[in-house]
Amino acid sequence: RLDLYMGPFFEADLEAGRVTPEMAQEIVDELFRKIDMIGLGDSLMNLMLGGVDIDGNDMTNDTTIMMINASITQRITSPLVNIRVHKGTPDRLREKITELQLLGEGKGTIFNDEVVVPMMVNAGIPLELARNYACDGCNEILIDGQSVIEFGAQECAKSVELMLFNGKANPEADRKKLMAAYHYVGENVEVDAHTQEGFKSGDFTKMDTFDDVFEAFMNQYLHHVGEGLDWLDRNASENNVSGITSPFLAGSFAPCIETGLDPLRGGCEYRMFMIFSGSISTAADALAG
Repeated sequence: RLDLYMGPFFEADLEAGRVTPEMAQEIVDELFRKIDMIGLGDSLMNLMLGGVDIDGNDMTNDTTIMMINASITQRITSPLVNIRVHKGTPDRLREKITELQLLGEGKGTIFNDEVVVPMMVNAGIPLELARNYACDGCNEILIDGQSVIEFGAQECAKSVELMLFNGKANPEADRKKLMAAYHYVGENVEVDAHTQEGFKSGDFTKMDTFDDVFEAFMNQYLHHVGEGLDWLDRNASENNVSGITSPFLAGSFAPCIETGLDPLRGGCEYRMFMIFSGSISTAADALAG
């Protein structure tokens, strides 16, 4: 929630004559360019702008608009810009969001405070903390400066493929090992596409009805969800013992400063866990076809 934190500094500097709005916009533009230089592609670096403060009041300020302007004019991948809206969101912010979204670059993700805040309260999060939610990575919800998230992913489209070939990858695909450079330059991962990856859900060619196909798909999908949860449990247990957070990031957590504990080992208010599903619409199209 960078605009929430930077807004008062901008107002103080503006009043003291240290900056002009034009100078401040140039500084924000430069910040965005520096952030974009950190990595290529999906850097997982998110900003959450707008929304209400811990008292429930709209906190839109001039830096909110500056940051969206930077995303519009710089035309760069990172940081990813997300905006919180609610019934009291001012028109100037709604109009700026629309301008950003109409670029067609996949920026300007909307989070609805009227839905997210009550959902978090119902899950046991205190109201003032729920009102301070932000997002991380692929848009997982967390509490800014109070929580960390640990997650795994399950690709629905992959479950369709494995269902078609009884738990194995498509035998007609390229048999070479694939090299993937994901998120960060130089991080290459070998992927063997022809191992027994999934649940033996049956011979697709002998399935007579859609119900048979859908049942096989769900068995495949839930098998992988279960594996993902097992991995998440193991990973969380390892972090309990040896997890290390970046000192710069850890220093932004008040509980970490107060206790001297790493956010992964007690130095944060909440640890959040999630298995999320990708390519749901692709899987739906495949099953419908």
